Amino acid sequence: MNIIDAHRMRIQKMSAQRGVSLIEALVALLVLALGIMGMAGIQTRTLVESRATNSRSVALQMADDLLDRMQANSAVRLNPPAVNPYVMGWGAAAAPPVNCLAASCTGAQLAAFDLFQWKTSLAQTLAGGDARIFQSDTDGAQFGVLIAWSET
Repeated sequence: MNIIDAHRMRIQKMSAQRGVSLIEALVALLVLALGIMGMAGIQTRTLVESRATNSRSVALQMADDLLDRMQANSAVRLNPPAVNPYVMGWGAAAAPPVNCLAASCTGAQLAAFDLFQWKTSLAQTLAGGDARIFQSDTDGAQFGVLIAWSET
């Protein structure tokens, strides 16, 4: 093999390899883009779950607030379910007849005032927040609170 043939072979090898590094770069760029999109998806899902967890925490705090209000109003807390003013279905609470912060109230009036304030606060704190409060038929000291909200 002479020098001219060797030179031609080198030129042919170089011609055969043209564009290979460009394809490798494009494949690497595609893999990188897929990785970044995957990380963005994970970040978005984490944000959604974080908001859901925050809403659950707020719902627990609101239920605890209602429990404190009920325990403070011992005059009506243990009434049977048929006449207990704290037992309430879904929907907004009616406006109380008396502002118990400005005037003294009976136990039933305080319960109506508490429920109005609590349900108003629940609706403002949680998106579409609503609640149902029920009392056990077998044990008058047990109450249940169902809290619903929309996660958008």
